[in-house]
Amino acid sequence: MKHHAIQTVAALICASALSGCLGTTPGLTLGELVYQSFDEVGPLADTATMPTTGTASYEGGSIVTVGRPDDPDHMLVGRTTLDADFAAGSLTGQISDIQGKRDASGSDWMTLNHPGVGSPAQYQAVLDTFSDATGDIDITGGFFVGSDLVADIAGTVTSSGDTIRTEGSITGTFKGPDAEAVRLQGDTARAFDAMVVTLNGATASATLDGAVQVTD
Repeated sequence: MKHHAIQTVAALICASALSGCLGTTPGLTLGELVYQSFDEVGPLADTATMPTTGTASYEGGSIVTVGRPDDPDHMLVGRTTLDADFAAGSLTGQISDIQGKRDASGSDWMTLNHPGVGSPAQYQAVLDTFSDATGDIDITGGFFVGSDLVADIAGTVTSSGDTIRTEGSITGTFKGPDAEAVRLQGDTARAFDAMVVTLNGATASATLDGAVQVTD
Protein backbone atom coordinates (compact mmCIF):
# COMPACT_ATOMS: atom_id res chain seq x y z
CA MET A 1 0.00 0.00 0.00
CA LYS A 2 1.59 3.24 -1.14
CA HIS A 3 1.20 6.61 0.53
CA HIS A 4 -1.10 7.98 -2.18
CA ALA A 5 -3.42 4.99 -1.82
CA ILE A 6 -3.74 5.59 1.92
CA GLN A 7 -4.56 9.22 1.23
CA THR A 8 -7.28 8.26 -1.28
CA VAL A 9 -9.06 6.10 1.29
CA ALA A 10 -8.77 8.86 3.87
CA ALA A 11 -10.31 11.35 1.47
CA LEU A 12 -13.34 9.12 0.97
CA ILE A 13 -14.12 8.89 4.68
CA CYS A 14 -13.53 12.56 5.56
CA ALA A 15 -16.99 14.05 5.26
CA SER A 16 -17.51 16.52 8.09
CA ALA A 17 -19.16 19.78 9.07
CA LEU A 18 -15.80 21.46 8.59
CA SER A 19 -15.63 20.29 4.95
CA GLY A 20 -12.80 18.10 3.76
CA CYS A 21 -9.92 16.28 5.36
CA LEU A 22 -7.21 17.34 7.70
CA GLY A 23 -4.38 18.80 5.68
CA THR A 24 -6.75 19.92 2.93
CA THR A 25 -9.11 22.16 4.94
CA PRO A 26 -7.57 25.64 4.94
CA GLY A 27 -7.65 28.01 7.87
CA LEU A 28 -8.63 25.65 10.68
CA THR A 29 -8.19 27.04 14.17
CA LEU A 30 -6.50 24.78 16.70
CA GLY A 31 -9.91 24.10 18.21
CA GLU A 32 -11.42 23.10 14.87
CA LEU A 33 -8.43 20.89 14.05
CA VAL A 34 -8.52 19.02 17.36
CA TYR A 35 -12.32 18.72 17.29
CA GLN A 36 -12.29 17.32 13.76
CA SER A 37 -9.54 14.84 14.60
CA PHE A 38 -11.26 13.29 17.62
CA ASP A 39 -14.71 13.42 16.04
CA GLU A 40 -13.67 11.59 12.85
CA VAL A 41 -11.08 9.19 14.24
CA GLY A 42 -13.21 8.08 17.19
CA PRO A 43 -15.64 5.82 15.25
CA LEU A 44 -12.92 4.06 13.22
CA ALA A 45 -12.07 0.42 13.95
CA ASP A 46 -8.51 -0.73 14.56
CA THR A 47 -6.57 -1.45 11.36
CA ALA A 48 -6.84 -5.19 10.68
CA THR A 49 -4.15 -5.44 7.96
CA MET A 50 -1.32 -2.94 8.18
CA PRO A 51 0.46 -1.54 5.09
CA THR A 52 3.95 -3.02 4.71
CA THR A 53 5.38 -0.47 2.24
CA GLY A 54 5.25 3.28 1.81
CA THR A 55 4.99 6.14 4.28
CA ALA A 56 2.26 8.38 5.66
CA SER A 57 2.11 11.75 7.39
CA TYR A 58 -0.62 12.55 9.89
CA GLU A 59 -1.96 15.69 11.55
CA GLY A 60 -4.41 16.29 14.37
CA GLY A 61 -4.35 17.18 18.03
CA SER A 62 -3.46 15.98 21.53
CA ILE A 63 -4.68 16.87 25.01
CA VAL A 64 -2.54 16.55 28.14
CA THR A 65 -4.44 16.74 31.42
CA VAL A 66 -2.40 17.18 34.60
CA GLY A 67 -4.27 16.26 37.76
CA ARG A 68 -7.83 14.96 38.17
CA PRO A 69 -10.14 15.29 35.13
CA ASP A 70 -12.89 16.87 37.26
CA ASP A 71 -10.48 19.53 38.55
CA PRO A 72 -7.29 19.65 36.44
CA ASP A 73 -4.22 21.43 37.76
CA HIS A 74 -3.27 22.24 34.17
CA MET A 75 -4.38 21.34 30.64
CA LEU A 76 -2.36 21.50 27.42
CA VAL A 77 -3.79 21.24 23.89
CA GLY A 78 -1.53 21.12 20.84
CA ARG A 79 -1.24 20.37 17.16
CA THR A 80 0.12 16.86 16.63
CA THR A 81 2.03 15.55 13.62
CA LEU A 82 3.23 12.00 13.01
CA ASP A 83 5.32 10.39 10.25
CA ALA A 84 5.10 6.62 9.79
CA ASP A 85 7.38 4.41 7.69
CA PHE A 86 5.48 1.17 7.12
CA ALA A 87 8.40 -0.73 5.63
CA ALA A 88 10.60 0.06 8.62
CA GLY A 89 7.78 -0.15 11.15
CA SER A 90 8.86 3.19 12.62
CA LEU A 91 7.16 6.41 13.70
CA THR A 92 8.16 9.90 14.87
CA GLY A 93 6.25 13.10 15.54
CA GLN A 94 5.72 16.19 17.65
CA ILE A 95 3.11 18.07 19.66
CA SER A 96 3.52 21.80 18.96
CA ASP A 97 1.60 25.11 18.84
CA ILE A 98 0.56 24.31 22.40
CA GLN A 99 -2.11 26.23 24.31
CA GLY A 100 -2.33 25.85 28.09
CA LYS A 101 -4.55 26.70 31.04
CA ARG A 102 -3.71 26.56 34.73
CA ASP A 103 -6.51 25.45 37.08
CA ALA A 104 -8.74 24.38 34.21
CA SER A 105 -12.25 23.28 35.15
CA GLY A 106 -14.01 19.96 34.95
CA SER A 107 -16.23 21.57 32.32
CA ASP A 108 -13.15 22.41 30.23
CA TRP A 109 -12.01 18.78 30.44
CA MET A 110 -15.48 17.45 29.56
CA THR A 111 -15.79 19.64 26.47
CA LEU A 112 -12.27 18.98 25.18
CA ASN A 113 -12.37 15.22 25.74
CA HIS A 114 -15.88 14.65 24.35
CA PRO A 115 -15.93 16.59 21.04
CA GLY A 116 -18.87 14.66 19.59
CA VAL A 117 -21.14 16.06 22.31
CA GLY A 118 -20.73 19.70 21.29
CA SER A 119 -19.68 21.65 18.21
CA PRO A 120 -16.43 23.05 16.80
CA ALA A 121 -17.53 26.51 17.95
CA GLN A 122 -18.06 25.32 21.54
CA TYR A 123 -14.71 23.56 21.43
CA GLN A 124 -12.94 26.69 20.21
CA ALA A 125 -14.73 28.79 22.84
CA VAL A 126 -13.05 26.72 25.56
CA LEU A 127 -9.65 27.04 23.88
CA ASP A 128 -10.14 30.82 23.70
CA THR A 129 -9.74 30.79 27.50
CA PHE A 130 -6.30 29.13 27.12
CA SER A 131 -3.01 31.02 26.59
CA ASP A 132 0.00 30.46 24.36
CA ALA A 133 2.56 28.12 25.87
CA THR A 134 6.23 27.72 24.99
CA GLY A 135 7.95 24.45 24.18
CA ASP A 136 7.14 21.31 22.24
CA ILE A 137 6.76 17.61 23.05
CA ASP A 138 8.72 15.26 20.78
CA ILE A 139 7.59 11.77 19.85
CA THR A 140 10.56 9.57 18.88
CA GLY A 141 11.63 5.97 18.50
CA GLY A 142 8.14 4.78 17.69
CA PHE A 143 7.64 1.22 16.48
CA PHE A 144 4.57 -0.88 15.79
CA VAL A 145 3.59 -4.52 15.70
CA GLY A 146 0.33 -5.00 13.89
CA SER A 147 -1.83 -1.96 14.56
CA ASP A 148 -0.38 -1.33 18.05
CA LEU A 149 2.44 1.16 18.56
CA VAL A 150 4.77 2.34 21.31
CA ALA A 151 6.80 5.56 21.20
CA ASP A 152 9.07 7.61 23.44
CA ILE A 153 7.90 11.07 24.44
CA ALA A 154 9.87 13.99 25.87
CA GLY A 155 9.37 17.71 26.16
CA THR A 156 9.15 20.67 28.53
CA VAL A 157 6.30 23.16 28.20
CA THR A 158 5.94 26.43 30.10
CA SER A 159 2.36 27.65 30.46
CA SER A 160 0.89 30.35 32.70
CA GLY A 161 3.98 30.26 34.93
CA ASP A 162 3.93 26.47 35.33
CA THR A 163 6.63 24.16 33.96
CA ILE A 164 5.32 20.81 32.75
CA ARG A 165 7.81 18.08 31.83
CA THR A 166 6.55 15.02 29.98
CA GLU A 167 8.72 11.98 29.29
CA GLY A 168 8.71 8.20 29.15
CA SER A 169 6.56 6.39 26.61
CA ILE A 170 3.04 6.36 25.20
CA THR A 171 1.00 3.82 23.28
CA GLY A 172 -1.29 4.06 20.28
CA THR A 173 -3.33 2.27 17.66
CA PHE A 174 -3.62 2.66 13.89
CA LYS A 175 -7.23 3.12 12.83
CA GLY A 176 -9.25 2.60 9.66
CA PRO A 177 -9.01 0.03 6.83
CA ASP A 178 -5.69 1.41 5.54
CA ALA A 179 -4.14 2.89 8.69
CA GLU A 180 -5.42 6.35 7.73
CA ALA A 181 -5.64 7.48 11.36
CA VAL A 182 -3.92 6.99 14.71
CA ARG A 183 -5.09 7.28 18.31
CA LEU A 184 -2.45 8.06 20.95
CA GLN A 185 -2.77 7.43 24.68
CA GLY A 186 -0.63 7.96 27.74
CA ASP A 187 -1.42 7.64 31.43
CA THR A 188 0.97 8.00 34.35
CA ALA A 189 -1.16 5.47 36.26
CA ARG A 190 -0.66 2.70 33.69
CA ALA A 191 2.62 0.82 33.96
CA PHE A 192 2.71 -0.24 30.31
CA ASP A 193 2.56 3.40 29.14
CA ALA A 194 5.51 4.39 31.37
CA MET A 195 4.63 8.09 30.92
CA VAL A 196 6.06 10.40 33.59
CA VAL A 197 4.91 14.00 34.12
CA THR A 198 6.18 16.62 36.54
CA LEU A 199 4.51 19.91 37.38
CA ASN A 200 7.02 22.50 38.60
CA GLY A 201 9.40 19.67 39.49
CA ALA A 202 6.91 17.56 41.44
CA THR A 203 5.66 14.24 40.08
CA ALA A 204 2.05 14.56 38.92
CA SER A 205 -0.70 12.30 37.65
CA ALA A 206 -1.55 13.00 34.02
CA THR A 207 -3.11 11.60 30.88
CA LEU A 208 -2.48 12.18 27.18
CA ASP A 209 -5.05 11.59 24.46
CA GLY A 210 -4.37 12.24 20.78
CA ALA A 211 -6.03 11.71 17.41
CA VAL A 212 -4.52 12.29 13.96
CA GLN A 213 -5.52 11.65 10.35
CA VAL A 214 -3.47 11.19 7.21
CA THR A 215 -2.69 14.40 5.33
CA ASP A 216 -2.51 15.04 1.58
